[in-house]
Amino acid sequence: MPIFPCVVLATGAFARPTAWLPIKRTRYAVAFGQPITVPDEAAEAPAVDLLKTAYANLYAELSAASGLTLNDSPWRPERTATATDVKK
Repeated sequence: MPIFPCVVLATGAFARPTAWLPIKRTRYAVAFGQPITVPDEAAEAPAVDLLKTAYANLYAELSAASGLTLNDSPWRPERTATATDVKK
């Protein structure tokens, strides 16, 4: 069964009621990576490493393309994201 890595940024913006108004524009971003195939349970550790790398790469691509970061999620205002939050 393939695993499709996916990164979504700024989804917390939809928690605000005004985000659903037709005149209000809410920005978010979604990116899907290439499928990762895990042949069996014995290959779990290498698959986890591949998945972590895929998430980090997708985050970097998506953040660069959209201008959004982890800090654009209003549902976590007390937390400031840094580059170390997304590890390879």
